[in-house]
Amino acid sequence: MRGNYEVIGEAISGVCYYFMRLPRSLRLLAMTYLVFT
Repeated sequence: MRGNYEVIGEAISGVCYYFMRLPRSLRLLAMTYLVFT
């Protein structure tokens, strides 16, 4: 169970890191897309 949580945590932090590196307009677009779907 613990190993599974670690993998999920790494995936989330990886996505967050990638998300923060995106330009502001692209991030805004992604947020809008996530909210309206």
